[in-house]
Amino acid sequence: AELFGYEKGAFTGAHERKTGLLETAEGGTILLDELITMSGAIQAKLLRVLQFGTFTRVGGTTELTHDARIIAATNQSVDKAIREGKFRDDLYFRLNTLEIVVPPLRDRMGDVRLLAEHFLAARNRGQKPLALSEAAVDLLESYGWPGNIRELSNLMERAAILADTQDEVTEVVANYLQGRSPAPEGHPGMTLAEIEMAHIHRVLDAAGGNKTEAARRLGIALKTLYNKLKS
Repeated sequence: AELFGYEKGAFTGAHERKTGLLETAEGGTILLDELITMSGAIQAKLLRVLQFGTFTRVGGTTELTHDARIIAATNQSVDKAIREGKFRDDLYFRLNTLEIVVPPLRDRMGDVRLLAEHFLAARNRGQKPLALSEAAVDLLESYGWPGNIRELSNLMERAAILADTQDEVTEVVANYLQGRSPAPEGHPGMTLAEIEMAHIHRVLDAAGGNKTEAARRLGIALKTLYNKLKS
């Protein structure tokens, strides 16, 4: 009903016609978030929209045309969902004209300082002389960020609320990260091969198990990746 809209009297409580999101987005863009949680029935209907560019409202018989850009997002492995029968492969191939992969924060530590400074300034709004010390940045870059950017944003909001000085920001960061898992880097007792394999598995996880994508991110041939995994 939300996606396709419905006609008056289509079901109990449908007292008037409702325009759906597909119809509202005509000529523009619609974002479908957490796509893999979509039911099989709705997947089939959405596939028809993509194939034929038409749809009908719930309870209606008139075919409506659809001409909007669709952006589909998920934080789960699409390949795994397809293998488990939770997501239609034909719908995936229809949607996957252009793929944008956003790696987890732990795989782009160079962004941590920039994002943290941005979030701290946005939450503080110039009310206090707050800034990140080098010690605070070192702490932030040593953490694995399982909650990704949302977790970093929440921590900076906490700092903006509790801290009045740069040193107090560092203290808030240190208290939050105390006892939490560090970034999954190698430690001095690991061999070079173990460090390399740990990194390969991190990148493979970030790519949702897609070996072709993982090889691209690692800058190696797909055959090389298979050989390293085999060894």
